Amino acid sequence: MPLVVVVRWKTRRRRLHAFYDSLARQRHSWRWRL
Repeated sequence: MPLVVVVRWKTRRRRLHAFYDSLARQRHSWRWRL
């Protein structure tokens, strides 16, 4: 597996994780607000 593909996959996964983390944080703050 080429190194470029691995780096791309890692960055994509990190971005996805960050997206889910922010989504969960928003939901959590929303729940606390209500």
